[in-house]
Amino acid sequence: MDTLAIDSFTGPIDGSFNQDGLEASLASAFQHVFESMLQAPLQDLVDYGCPHVGSRDVIERFSKKDGLVVLRRDDATDRLMQIIFSNWSSLASARGLVFVEFVLTCLWQDHWTLTRLWHDIEKVKRYPRFLTDTPSENTFLTSRVNLSLSCDVALKEIIELSPIVRRLVPAHIVLKVIADELNTDMGDSVFGITVAGRGYQFFDLS
Repeated sequence: MDTLAIDSFTGPIDGSFNQDGLEASLASAFQHVFESMLQAPLQDLVDYGCPHVGSRDVIERFSKKDGLVVLRRDDATDRLMQIIFSNWSSLASARGLVFVEFVLTCLWQDHWTLTRLWHDIEKVKRYPRFLTDTPSENTFLTSRVNLSLSCDVALKEIIELSPIVRRLVPAHIVLKVIADELNTDMGDSVFGITVAGRGYQFFDLS
């Protein structure tokens, strides 16, 4: 991101005539206060015209507005968010599962799999009870897609980002998230069940 120099905002003050030392000190104080308190917000406003090159706050605001993924990992996340939002803006009406695959690669590299599902033609009246991931002459392609995530993907990210990824798919696609991290072996855990009841007695006085 190219940040505008401080004198791009304070040019009128910097170029004005200073009669004495007091005026020069006031101009310097104004420039210091402007740089420390106002330059960043004004820079964000300048970047609203091209938000994909803006600061973290700008990219996050426009990403949320479009319902995109918002990541909070480390310093490298800012660059990743720029790439995702830039591609989202440039694809326009050509967005689809290809863009979803691009985002998933950015998020989780190769620890994911998208699988299109098919359905038995003869049992179409009982759709979607007979889905399969193997196409054949007796099946038809459905709008359902399974997103499988390996155990290398943190549970926290699955919970946080899965609803957002669902919003990225085309309107006719139904996305189901299947994560290895959600399959937990309870081992020898013991569960207790408590049942409580209350009795009532009725009299028919009619």
